[in-house]
Amino acid sequence: SGPPSSTNSLVYANYTIVATNTVTACYNTSVIIISQNFMTSPGFSYTIGFGGLVNFQSTATGIGPGTSFIWDFGDLSIGTGSATSHVYTNGGIHNVSYTINSGNGCSASSPVNVTGIPCTANSNFSLAYSGTPQLWLASPAYFGNVTNALWNWGDGNTSNTLFTSHTYSAAGVYSICLSVTVSCANSSSTCSSYNIYRTINADELMLTVNVVKQIVIGLPKMDSENYGIKLYPNPTNSTFYIKNTSQKSGTLKIINVEGKEIESLILNAGASTCSATAGQSSETKIENLMPGIYFVEIRIENTITRKKVVVLN
Repeated sequence: SGPPSSTNSLVYANYTIVATNTVTACYNTSVIIISQNFMTSPGFSYTIGFGGLVNFQSTATGIGPGTSFIWDFGDLSIGTGSATSHVYTNGGIHNVSYTINSGNGCSASSPVNVTGIPCTANSNFSLAYSGTPQLWLASPAYFGNVTNALWNWGDGNTSNTLFTSHTYSAAGVYSICLSVTVSCANSSSTCSSYNIYRTINADELMLTVNVVKQIVIGLPKMDSENYGIKLYPNPTNSTFYIKNTSQKSGTLKIINVEGKEIESLILNAGASTCSATAGQSSETKIENLMPGIYFVEIRIENTITRKKVVVLN
């Protein structure tokens, strides 16, 4: 009799795959050990409730035991669990994302249109000296539903993105204006005068304003040490470490002064990590950062802690 017909079996767990292939009159059988869970695309669904309430549900399958879920609701608020909810204070479209810590750090994002509450344009902003000579930071009061933005820097220059930067050629008092349009087409403008001045480096001509999501200045000690989180050294020469000795997991983001996310990762409970590889338990490091200012945003449960890191030349 001839060789057996071609057969394939596949079980997604800690079992084996037996693949039998026929080639002319010969056949071979291979055994492959599956040592990890397989997960479908990590999408999610949501339902709109009353008063800004939105209920979220992960639709990913193939999730193993002990998996954690971290949600970013697009307005500096977070949630945990495969199912969670959030109450928005402003309507309109918000970009929602979540990350699944199942060994590979899968994530998904989607715009969510929050209805049933007012959708208003908030163009208020604040500006403050960063603590670093020649550098100022600006932060919009609300950015979750903003679709278009225009900064007028008061020196004849403008920028047409919300998170941007601008360099002045001279110190002085400038009337800075921010105009925003939100997803429901409402718009608003706010102007304020600021004295943009030099500090100890008065011989330097340029002064820069960077727009960030939230101004965090002058934290003498990392508040998150109360949660078992340690960041060191600071200031640093391109490399620093983050250690989590707590029993709670969360997320960690590294953001530059322009508000751009440099790195994002799951912060596991009782583990030390600075790597973008989710689930890594040994202490690693962030390195090769260019000189400048960075913000480390740590989210554990409903607590958000931010720390400024200075990278020296």
